[in-house]
Amino acid sequence: MQDVFKSGQELGAQGAFPAELELGMQELEAMEAPGWWTAAGVSAGVVGTSAAGYLSYVASAAIIT
Repeated sequence: MQDVFKSGQELGAQGAFPAELELGMQELEAMEAPGWWTAAGVSAGVVGTSAAGYLSYVASAAIIT
């Protein structure tokens, strides 16, 4: 763990981020918040389910009356 905390001179040859820190950040990428496409997919699912429920209601009301 001590290798992660180095002085600025020691980091000059390796770049700004040591390999251990980069691998740790890659593990966290899967935990990111849902994006725009997830929200759009959920919204489309809700709209589709609502439309199916409404059409079922209309069909059953038409049969009854």
